[in-house]
Amino acid sequence: MAPPEYCHLFQSGNCRKDRNCKYEHALDPEAKRTRCSYADRGCRNRGCPYLHGQEIAAPVQTATNNANSMGPRLVDWQGLLRTWRSLIPVDGFTTKPRALGFARQNFCKQAYDLVNGDAGIAQEMITRLASEGGCIRVTEIVERDFDQCTAPQFSRIFDSELLPFCTVITHKNVVTSLILAPRLNTVYRMVYGENGLRAASLFSAMAKHVQSMNLTKTDNHDIAEADAVDTVTTILATFHKLVEVNTEAQVHSELKLVVQHFREIFDTSISPNLASAFNASLKHLRGLERRFGLGQALPDARDSARVAGSIAVFELARERPGNLSEHGPRHDNDHADIRKISILPTLREIQSTRDEYLPLADPQDWHVSGLQGLLDRHFRLLREDTVGQLRDAARFEWERLHDPQAQRPKQQGARTFVYRNVAVSGFAFDSYNGLEFAFSFDQPKELQTMTLAYRREWWEGSRRLGADTLLCLLSAGGSAAFFMVSPSPMRPRNDVVDRSKPGSLHKSYDLWSEQDRAHVVARPVNQSDIYPLLEQLLSRYPDQRSLVEFPGVLLPAFRPTLEAMQSMSESQDVPFASVLAPQSQIADPNTKVDTGPPIYALKPDFSYDLSSITEGGTALRLIPAQNIDETITELTAHSKLDHGQAEAVIHSLSRSLALIQGPPGTGKSYTGVQLVKILLSNKKAGDLGPIVCVCFTNHALDQGLERLVDEGVQRIVRIGGSSKSARLARVNLREILQRVQLTKTEWDDRGKLISRMDSESKEINRILSQMKDVGSEASVDAHLHLYYPEVHAQLFGATDSKGWKMVGYNRGRIVAKWLYDVPWSYLVPRTIEDLQNVHPAYMTGYERRMQYNAWAAEMRDDLQNKLKTAINESNTLKERIEAVRTETELRVLREANIIGITTSGLARNLDLIRRTGAKVLICEEAGEVLESHLLTALLPSVEHAILIGDHQQLRPHVQNYSLSCESKNGAQYALDLSLFERLVQPQDVLAPSLPFCTLSVQRRMHPSISQLIRKTIYPQLQDAKSLDRPLVVGMRQRLFWLHHEHEEHAPDDAETSFSHSNDYEVDMVSALVKHLVHQGVYSPADIAVITPYLGQLRKLRDKLSTFGVILNDRDVDELLKGGPSPTEDLDPMANHHPATVTRGNLAQAVRIATVDNFQGEEAKVVIVSLVRSNASGNPGFLRTTNRINVLLSRAKNGMYIIGDANTMGQVEMWNQVAGMLKDQGCLGSTLELCCPRHEDEPLPVKRPEDFLRLSAEGGCSRNCEAPMSCDHVCPSACHSSTLHDAVYCNEDCCRKREGCEHSCFRRCGDPCSSICLELVEGVNVKLDCGHHKTTLPCYQHQDLTKVSCDVMVEKMVPNCNHIVTEPCYVDVESKNYHCLETCGGEIQGCSHSCMKACFKCRKQNDDGDSEFEHGECTQICGKELCGETCPSAKFCQKCGSDEIKAMKSDLGTPDEGGSTPYGLVDLDIEPCLFLPCGHILTVCSMDSWMDFEDYFEVDDEVGDIHGLKQPLLPFSMSELKGCPTCRGSLQGLARYGRIANRGILDSSAKKLTFWSNKNNADLAERLATDQEELRGTLHTAFKPTQDVKLDGREIDQHKAIKTSWTSSRYRTIYSTRNQIQTFAEKIRKEEGPYQRIFELAGTARRQSLDGETEKTVPAPINAELQLQERLQTTSLLLRCDLIILSDVIHMQNQIAPGAQRGKLKVDFSANRVSCDELVKEAKVTSSVRQEAEDSLFWARFAAMECGAFDSTNGEISPDAVKQNQEIINNAIERLSEAEQVCKRFADSATDPTQGLRDEILDVRQMLSEGVPTSESRMLVVAMAHECLETGTWRSCKNGHPFTVGTTAKLSNVAQCPACGPEAAGQDDDDGSESDAESVGGMEVQLGDTHL
Repeated sequence: MAPPEYCHLFQSGNCRKDRNCKYEHALDPEAKRTRCSYADRGCRNRGCPYLHGQEIAAPVQTATNNANSMGPRLVDWQGLLRTWRSLIPVDGFTTKPRALGFARQNFCKQAYDLVNGDAGIAQEMITRLASEGGCIRVTEIVERDFDQCTAPQFSRIFDSELLPFCTVITHKNVVTSLILAPRLNTVYRMVYGENGLRAASLFSAMAKHVQSMNLTKTDNHDIAEADAVDTVTTILATFHKLVEVNTEAQVHSELKLVVQHFREIFDTSISPNLASAFNASLKHLRGLERRFGLGQALPDARDSARVAGSIAVFELARERPGNLSEHGPRHDNDHADIRKISILPTLREIQSTRDEYLPLADPQDWHVSGLQGLLDRHFRLLREDTVGQLRDAARFEWERLHDPQAQRPKQQGARTFVYRNVAVSGFAFDSYNGLEFAFSFDQPKELQTMTLAYRREWWEGSRRLGADTLLCLLSAGGSAAFFMVSPSPMRPRNDVVDRSKPGSLHKSYDLWSEQDRAHVVARPVNQSDIYPLLEQLLSRYPDQRSLVEFPGVLLPAFRPTLEAMQSMSESQDVPFASVLAPQSQIADPNTKVDTGPPIYALKPDFSYDLSSITEGGTALRLIPAQNIDETITELTAHSKLDHGQAEAVIHSLSRSLALIQGPPGTGKSYTGVQLVKILLSNKKAGDLGPIVCVCFTNHALDQGLERLVDEGVQRIVRIGGSSKSARLARVNLREILQRVQLTKTEWDDRGKLISRMDSESKEINRILSQMKDVGSEASVDAHLHLYYPEVHAQLFGATDSKGWKMVGYNRGRIVAKWLYDVPWSYLVPRTIEDLQNVHPAYMTGYERRMQYNAWAAEMRDDLQNKLKTAINESNTLKERIEAVRTETELRVLREANIIGITTSGLARNLDLIRRTGAKVLICEEAGEVLESHLLTALLPSVEHAILIGDHQQLRPHVQNYSLSCESKNGAQYALDLSLFERLVQPQDVLAPSLPFCTLSVQRRMHPSISQLIRKTIYPQLQDAKSLDRPLVVGMRQRLFWLHHEHEEHAPDDAETSFSHSNDYEVDMVSALVKHLVHQGVYSPADIAVITPYLGQLRKLRDKLSTFGVILNDRDVDELLKGGPSPTEDLDPMANHHPATVTRGNLAQAVRIATVDNFQGEEAKVVIVSLVRSNASGNPGFLRTTNRINVLLSRAKNGMYIIGDANTMGQVEMWNQVAGMLKDQGCLGSTLELCCPRHEDEPLPVKRPEDFLRLSAEGGCSRNCEAPMSCDHVCPSACHSSTLHDAVYCNEDCCRKREGCEHSCFRRCGDPCSSICLELVEGVNVKLDCGHHKTTLPCYQHQDLTKVSCDVMVEKMVPNCNHIVTEPCYVDVESKNYHCLETCGGEIQGCSHSCMKACFKCRKQNDDGDSEFEHGECTQICGKELCGETCPSAKFCQKCGSDEIKAMKSDLGTPDEGGSTPYGLVDLDIEPCLFLPCGHILTVCSMDSWMDFEDYFEVDDEVGDIHGLKQPLLPFSMSELKGCPTCRGSLQGLARYGRIANRGILDSSAKKLTFWSNKNNADLAERLATDQEELRGTLHTAFKPTQDVKLDGREIDQHKAIKTSWTSSRYRTIYSTRNQIQTFAEKIRKEEGPYQRIFELAGTARRQSLDGETEKTVPAPINAELQLQERLQTTSLLLRCDLIILSDVIHMQNQIAPGAQRGKLKVDFSANRVSCDELVKEAKVTSSVRQEAEDSLFWARFAAMECGAFDSTNGEISPDAVKQNQEIINNAIERLSEAEQVCKRFADSATDPTQGLRDEILDVRQMLSEGVPTSESRMLVVAMAHECLETGTWRSCKNGHPFTVGTTAKLSNVAQCPACGPEAAGQDDDDGSESDAESVGGMEVQLGDTHL
């Protein structure tokens, strides 16, 4: 179990969490020797028992006494550090510091002591050494004239100074530290010196010193001297690191000579017997030789004798990779060197149709040999297996995107979901997730009509676009980029691999919120893909794009492994290289390769202590390669291991590369645990470091680590977030890191880096914001001001080109006016170079657009360069922050005993694990691990690798069947051949194999089951002696094959992802499982259903879901990759199944799995569904013996096979199995069940329905007749014991009660009542109260104390004296009694009586007496002002508070005697108003404040209102008044309702009019820009051949455009259209109340004129406002539709020469109806511009439709011609009506129809020429009139609001810009008092109108 983690606060008694504390509350025995984790930051705990820098215990050894160290001694680390750093000059010195002199020795020794101390101390020491002053000290140490020193002199210098210094800078904790890496590099650069002369002198002297050293023991020259070995290793490690850090050192000639000198020393002074002892030194020397290009390093001392040889073969020539190919590279990602290959495919690779280069299994076919060739082969094959399928699937979509009309074959590659019409909705950057993009695409058609809740449920149920899903973004323009879906807070991931968190984009985008579009947030896989995507995003017309999803494909599952192999190919640092990739063949292939003991075991006097696994700790040691046989015998005798396991353990310890084969059930895992225990007990002796335990799956890893916990192994660390084990949660690395404190250096670095990272994030977001704003007024202004100041002055200056001063209100629209205020001009434009010296005012419209685009391009380039710099800096900072985190992880792992990790996890954390220096690697289930995964697990530091597996069970799983051994074509690649199998059984007949041990005693299967694999695969397999397995309850035989000939269901072409299934077997398995579960004997883990096919697994899951099923993670992943079932495809929510089940009926859950995912598992009862049954005799997957082996070896007690024996009999092994079972009577077409209670009853089943007929409840057809627990006979049919105990007994209860003889009235199956309720009559019981009882329930008759008297009596309640009627047993004198009578007491301060319940007022004091507290009076005062709502009781002048009474009630001034308090006002004389804000004022004061008498006739004597003095017309009030005290609203006061409402209406109308005018102007300007963009790109845009159908409703027309191949062209203008449409809907809601008021005003006016007909009633003049903003916006929306539709028709008619034109169908009837509705509304509201404009729109729609009709090819019916002519005639009439409106304002200064006359002429020309489009530009202007914020507001006689300036006001000229000069302004005298009076009662009808 894991070691206890003691509570830090508990040690000093300060922990307040008690039992809630997650740490152990016990005294830490190591407290006095352990450093406090808060020491560096200042521990505030005064009673802390830990050490705080004073005397921290740690072992300290120096270079001179390390061999004779007497153990740990107490050292003051902080004091030692202070002493040492005082010798380093402080940075910033001005004079040269004094040299150390003889203090150098002490300086170096102290540094050595510090580096072996606390991690934080070591970090600070190296940091100081790399400082400016530290570099001076380094120079003093290494820069000496060593050539002048004699050998003894140098030896003394070396021992006292150089060796300690080299030991410090090569210390494993220093070299492997990421946070110290840049500082350490500084130190090595100082050692290197200028031009490398300093390093050459130093290492040359060291080489001479080594040459003079005695490397062996004086008494035995075959044994190396330990100190000499360490010294040589330290020197060469320093030399190697120096060359690695300083690149130019690799070409330094003098250093090269030093390397050659060291090689000569080794060749002459070190014999082959000593080579193993100097292995570490040789490793560094070989690395140096590779750096200097001096050829191969020394061969491994353990290499067997080899001879060169070759095999004569004849093969067809194969095309080589990259430039080695005769035809040249296949694409830009085809290279001979795998280090240059991009992991994910490039666009050229996706487009390429040439076959990729895939190396064969035969090494002689490789284009590179040795280890390089091995890595090359596995890299390419693994990439093809993973990335190749993505490439093929992406190619299919790219071809469709490029040529949508072409016919293509069936899609190849991975299963995909494709989302089309993709656009980039947004992007954002944060320091956590980097740059993320939000992509939008068309919502699936079936969801577009569904509700938001349904869409959300559908997306969540579909499991599409989950976290980390891989996406490929393809563009028709020629680009491909890969993305990963970012985790959403609404859809959290199951396994957080990269510690990412939801970004800001998730707040705005999701998959379900919008009806037509879905959004997904993703981050780019490669940083280089960011910039092209941003370029496309900033382009207004991006290419057509598709998003391809690869469900179930996770990039972290394969990319780290591929990148690790690229890195290994670079370093070539792989252990056991001579065994894994031999360069030549040995003479005798039958010779086993002897790998020899591990290097650490070759140390002098080393031997393994085996007592950790012996019984009673019996002493037993193993000397590697010496006493093996004797040790095996002793270990077998003194441990629980059998002989085969003991042999495997001993041989594994004696071989550096050990292989253990474990057949099913032989205890592979147990053997592995014993090996771990032995290695841990020898960890210190061998300096092993942590042991790395690797498994392929998370499930196997969890199981292995849990076994170690059970064996008491401590300091286990589990790496990876996919662990499902609760037992391992506390040892997960992520959990442990939460408890690790950072050192001072780490804190400082992390804080600075995070601060810089935040600054960079802000800078990047600022740049991104500017990129979105490129081309805006502000961006052009800033760009021109910076780069073109002269042009800036010309464009933005205060004078024009002629020197005139420019004035205007639109200073914010200079660029827009400059772009669009001149004709387009179709003359040949000048070039950008020619326009450099041209004044902007003299450019044509086309030239202005060219110049504007050039400026925008410059801005984009500038911003992209800034963005690249900022992102690169951000990435660097992120890596350095990650390095700080990695440093803490490294400290944890260095202290661990066991590091548990999966192979893919190890590849992801390869750099971290490498830095631990682990020497031992143990891999379980090695036969199921791909060789590429195992190669990456072989760390450079590994000296001992133990592979445990079985090559005769399942092979590794590959995605691409054509690369597997089972495929005829794939056998030449053999990707699924594991390293374990290759080493045990090499495919090359001349290649040697490695020795391996086989476990031979199985303890799982009953012998009748184990014989199936013993007689076919494992002839040496033995059964353990204790294998008495019970029979399977409910079955006649424990082993049976049910043969049938029901044909399988094979997938068809339309069902590519749905594999084979067999419905008969599904039903039989389900019935058999139900029968076994009914026995009530087996738990969920006892029954397993195994099948080879996912299709069958899916059906079994659905069938067995009533029981609940358990699927393992790998099967769940396979189901996701395999695609949905037919029902799930129709409705993803129809069959949503959890992966695990925790509750259920009967047996709760049954395990079902595919055979490929059940290796390593077992169950008491196994049911096998073989599936395949066909006339061709094709057994499918089950033809391989590996898979059959696993299938037949999972059961412990019983196994039942259901399948076609004839089909399976085509395979030799199946034929043998069938023969054995047939001979034993265990094969047939009828399965015999067995009733546990009637064993003689025959129960043969052949069909699923037989189970229901013969054994419906797990028994047989007889009656049960067994006694139940109540002794009644069971009436049910025969059933299992579990069901028998659950039978309900329907007999009468015969159980007697305690205390009486009454019988229980319930049924026997029901529990008896605890009390007897039987009535006892005829009794006469006198109660204590005197009342009598004649009838009692039995239980009360037995115990009279339980009787309560319920006779109702009157009682007086003490203190309050209320008379109440209560049951006799109620005690009214009790403290808990509540009197419910009305209180009635008098409330203090007023004469009201208290109406609350008595108990609420009565309180009991300390003396026991009652006191009454009535509280404030809540009744209405009673004095009221007619028409106003009565105030609450708190305003009562009698009982109100003093604060209320003191409130001011009038507006009096000090001169007038001051204000009168409310409490002194006589309300009968001066009524008061209680304002909504809480203030109180008299009516007289409020009337004066509101100018009440200016509007109403008031009787001075009585104050009654007689009527209105003047009409309350729009804008007739100067201000909107409120409370005189606080300006609060007066809404709710009836007296001033009209005045307040008039003010509110006017204020709201002003705001609404100004706001809508501004928005209309902005939208019109944006639409004008979009129109110019479409016109400018019309001739250059891509025009595909396509059919276009523009008819039906407007929404149908737009859907057709959005789904066309040119949809991306209209993305920007559709964004504008959406904004116009949204604004129109918003303005419709805002105008609603005004329209209603206007209509009510008219109605009230008509009703007030008695006797006059409606025709004689004049229209209300100025009575109420009539807003027209919605009409303007709707007209703008129609104009936008005209621009879009016109461009679509224009694009369709301008097909490229030679191309075939698609069909065009146009019907704009619905559009013209919309125009008619707007014309009608415009006439009603007197909106003359909209009346003329919408008539013009009607005619333009007609002209476009008729023009398209005239261009139609083919025969046209006479009716169609006639209808077309009618449309033309109507269009001409509409144009005439529009012209008549325009003529009314021809000579007027204010012309609402300005600009429409030219457009009318353009449409007339279209009609006369019969063309659907016009070359003229449609006029798009801000139709809304300009509203001045400082102007005077008026309304015309038609109710239109507008503003006038000062000049117009003085001249009394106010013309309405909406209806022209004929509409009088407010100064006209057309209004009358009756107009105002006519709306007198209108407020009553406006109760529900809100503004």
